[in-house]
Parts: sequence; C-alpha cells; structure tokens
Amino acid sequence: MSYSNNMVPVFTDEPKTRIWQLLNQFSYPKSIRRVLSENGQPAPAEVLVEFISGCLRQAEAYFHAAENAPLHISPLLFYYGATNLVAGGACLITGTRFEVHSHGMKLELPTAGLALADTKLTPIDPNAGALEWFTKTYSSGLSLMGTGTWSLGEVFASISDLSEEFVTCYADQPLLTMKVERIEEQKFVLDRFKLASLVGYAKPGEALEKIERLTDAYLDPQTQNKYVILYRKLMAPDIVTRSVFGEPYLSIGHLKGSRLYTPDQIILMTMGLYILGTLSRYHPEIWNPFADKDESGEKPLVRRFLYLCSRVIPNLVLNRIVKQQILAVQPSGHMPPASVKRNEER
Repeated sequence: MSYSNNMVPVFTDEPKTRIWQLLNQFSYPKSIRRVLSENGQPAPAEVLVEFISGCLRQAEAYFHAAENAPLHISPLLFYYGATNLVAGGACLITGTRFEVHSHGMKLELPTAGLALADTKLTPIDPNAGALEWFTKTYSSGLSLMGTGTWSLGEVFASISDLSEEFVTCYADQPLLTMKVERIEEQKFVLDRFKLASLVGYAKPGEALEKIERLTDAYLDPQTQNKYVILYRKLMAPDIVTRSVFGEPYLSIGHLKGSRLYTPDQIILMTMGLYILGTLSRYHPEIWNPFADKDESGEKPLVRRFLYLCSRVIPNLVLNRIVKQQILAVQPSGHMPPASVKRNEER
C-alpha cells in the first residue's frame, strides 16, 4: 500500500499517546456507526458495534500492560493487543465479522543450537483462522494458505525500521526491505538506493526481481556509481511505501514455491508477535533463558521489534480506518533522533 501523496502530519510530543487518542474515537458506538455508514455498510447489529468497541479498548489496555511488563511476558501481551486491534479494525473497515476459532497459525520450534529467528509458523485453518481473515482484509484479498513455513527471521527482514538491527544481528542474511531516496524534478521522478544497502544479495537484480510490480512502475534499472537508479514510468503506479516515520522503502517479496508474497506490515508484525508470544507462553524452557541471559545477540533486535510493534501497528490500523497516512511528528517538524527512539524502547 502506497502513501507517498497522502500523508497527514499530526504534531505531538508523544506519538504513541496521540495515535491511541485518535484510535479511541472509533471505540464509541456513534463513531462506529458513522464510519460503517460512510463506507457504504448497512446499519450494524448491536453485537458488531460492541465487538468493535471492546476490541479497541482491550487492545489499548493490552499494549499499555505490555509496555510496562518484563520481556518474560510482554510478547504475549503485545500479541493479544495486536489481535484485538487488528480484529476490531477489520470489522470497522469491512462491516463484517469473521467467525474465528483459532489463531490460524501453527508454531514450529527451532532445533537445538539454532537461532531464535529460525522459529517458524505455518498458516492453517482457512475457514476459521484469524490470520486468514486479517491477511485478506489488510493485504488486498491475499491468502497465505499453502505457502509453507514463515520464519521469525523472514519477518524481521521485512520490517523497514528494523533493518539496522537485522543487519547487525544476521550479517549474512538477505534483507527483504529496501530504503530508497526519492528525487522529483519537473520532467521526471526517480527513486534510488545505495548498492551498499543490498545486504545478502550478490547483485541488484536478485533483489529487484522479487519486488512485485517493479516493471509496472519503473523503466529498466540503471547503476550509476554507488547507486541503483529507478526512473518512474509516466502515469505508473507508485509502489513505494512510507513507514509511519515517513521513510520511503520498497518491499522485497517472499518467494514461496513459484510465487511471490508481500503481506502488509500489519500481517508480518502479527505473525512475528504470534511466534514470540507463543514461545513466551507455552515454551518457557526456551524463552526464559533467552530473556534472562541471551548470548546470541538477538535480544536487542527482539526488543526493537516489540517497540516497533507497539508504535507501528496502532498507527497502521488507524491509517486504514481513516484512509490516510497519519504521520506523528514533533512540533518542530522533525522526527526524534535515533538515540531518543532507542530510549523509548527501554
């Protein structure tokens, strides 16, 4: 989903607080009915209104509890918060409620000696699984059934704002997100990225061929000095996405069988939280040693991921509800420096 020309700045010193204030507008029955009516939905049943309201309010409570909980239990609370928020948002967007009987995911533990990132899940239960409902709602009808396993490492590699930590932790693994710089002139628009940012790829083509709709959006890529240049075609779709921090990037797809899959960031983060939440809840023999005395170097990455989930998922769901990209910025117009963002994660 592209937001390049649809950004709405919201000035605040506390982005997470402000995003939740905006989301809470939609926890009131009057607002719920108004949104559904504006989306062309018939008058909703009272049970649907109460479900949406309850989901949003419980989601905020879970997120708040998770942010104040130790790493031993916080992933589970974040997962509960995310599923409540994503479910409530899905009902508000579509005007319908999917009958859910399972998470729609099955965990596969890593074998001894492997990294935490090797933990995997398999999408299951297309008829009553939450993941199928969420994916179809937030990823334009996409289904992940039959795609096999998805590793936690794949999820981490797909989160644009996690790329710095991912490269530090898994230097030999390919990133699945590519930050770009947009240059707009009167006669052309181009996006470019540094060759050095192609971590895990022998040549640019290996990454570019996994970007969906690339040839619809750009002319043939050109390599100039230290950059790869992508010239936009006239009247072409804009496939660049902007993170909730305003940074543009291209998503590299996941090759499953012979097909590329590029789930929305909401879906990827929910999958990652399911893995971490299930480990912390049902496999303390794995999770507690990791939380107490991790020696792999993955803990900073996990902490950063959890922080991003708490900041990004509410923002992305809000964007879908209001059909705009809300960009929470400080009154000065500048995003907090990296050091400030790191402090917020602790």
